[in-house]
Amino acid sequence: MENETLISDDASLYKERTTSPHIFEKLPQKDGQLSEKHEDETAEKRTLSQKIPKRYILCFLVFLGFLLMNCERSCLSVAIVAMSSKKKTKVDGKWVTKAPEFHWDSKMKGIILSAFFYGYLVLQVPGGWLALRIGAKRVLGYSILIASAIHTSLPFLVRYNCTLFVIARVIQGLSLGVALPTNHVIWSYWSPAHEKSCLISFTVAGLSAGMLVAMPISGFLSVYGFSGGWPSVFYFFGIIGMSWFFLWNFFVSETPETHPTITKDEKQLILASRPHKELNKKEPVPWLAMIKSRPVLAIMLAHFAFDCSYYTLLVCMPLFLRDVHKFNIATTGVLAALPWLFMSLMTLLGGCLADFLRKYMKTVYVRKILYVSGMAGSALFIILSGFPERSEFAVSFMCIAVAFFGLSFTGFMVNPLDIAPKYAGIIIGISNCIATSPGFIGPSLVGVITRDEKASQWQLVFLVMGAISVVGIIIFVAFASGEIQPWASYYVDLADEEMENTSLNKSKSLENPLQDVR
Repeated sequence: MENETLISDDASLYKERTTSPHIFEKLPQKDGQLSEKHEDETAEKRTLSQKIPKRYILCFLVFLGFLLMNCERSCLSVAIVAMSSKKKTKVDGKWVTKAPEFHWDSKMKGIILSAFFYGYLVLQVPGGWLALRIGAKRVLGYSILIASAIHTSLPFLVRYNCTLFVIARVIQGLSLGVALPTNHVIWSYWSPAHEKSCLISFTVAGLSAGMLVAMPISGFLSVYGFSGGWPSVFYFFGIIGMSWFFLWNFFVSETPETHPTITKDEKQLILASRPHKELNKKEPVPWLAMIKSRPVLAIMLAHFAFDCSYYTLLVCMPLFLRDVHKFNIATTGVLAALPWLFMSLMTLLGGCLADFLRKYMKTVYVRKILYVSGMAGSALFIILSGFPERSEFAVSFMCIAVAFFGLSFTGFMVNPLDIAPKYAGIIIGISNCIATSPGFIGPSLVGVITRDEKASQWQLVFLVMGAISVVGIIIFVAFASGEIQPWASYYVDLADEEMENTSLNKSKSLENPLQDVR
């Protein structure tokens, strides 16, 4: 790496370099530099927004964006009940039952509910590529803006023409399909090495938090909302999504180097941790080497195994609670939303735990431990949930199983940044494209297996899910890596790889802790 900072003879006064936030010690007083007293006085005059690290503001806004994305994706599953059901209303002091506004059979409802996912699959891979070429801030911002604008128009479109309504949902899926891959591109620029797992885990927790928020709010608005009830579901989330876009543009910059109000210390902290140089946008992406890489394949198959259980429970958990434990619709909705709260909390815990463990062991061991623990724990409790006759035990096991999903999330979802930081967005785009397929396959297979709605048939479903989880564990343990791959190393500053060694051996000091600050 080029040395852009001239170091004086008193460099030995610097303390050892670690992965803690206080990497950079103050330089001895020199002519033309601010005194420590002056710096302290300046710090006291900063506003609260200036004192909050910019990467944490960015993290919260990405979390909020993902929450809104999942709200817009899933709120229709609640609103469609009100759209196609009879409704009681008071007319001249008397209760009158009105016919459903839309007479859709189960086949048409299936088409409407799945339309989003057909679009969502298409732009997963291009999303990561676009984020590299034109900027992750721009791609994520406009994807949520476009989807939110479409969301507010859905009540008009469905009343005008159902075909246009389905097409609009497909376009929504296309727009939001680029969102998840941009997250990894963002943190390849903004994340210090010691916070990588925690920051990514916090942002993706917005997905499960979106499920938790969307269900009760959509149900409430469908009954008590303005503009006739169900239309307010689309107006509410759509308007909030467009408002988010303006906050995003105001507070977020593409990189730390271009942020107008970031502090010098925070910028130096991030740049010192960045494991890659800028990618020449004319350079080709190593597609073939990436696809043939065993660690990349391990991520993809681990992701697929995860989503086999994740999507099957997401879609079919209410059916299991209704068919086997005979809960009514209202109770089922609340109980089906509850596990995602535990998953959100466990995802945050898993991210912090991963960053802590990386101080004492190699990254690859941390990823494997978390993935194995999460997948094994979820598989065990998913299988157990099919056997109790008492409903409270079944629901408790379900909550524990989904909570373990959050732990495994930190294993495979952050791993692309370990093996190929610059291409992490593309890798997760390919992986998510493949892993989304259980969203179509899983519910169909469940429908075939549980045609008689018996508990024994659901037990078979859960055993199959557990077996797939075991296969995912074996593959990830065998082939996952925590090292930057050779096909990605062209863009790596080898001097920066010392950061992990430093975290493993804190007693080792560096003569020049600022030598690789750009």
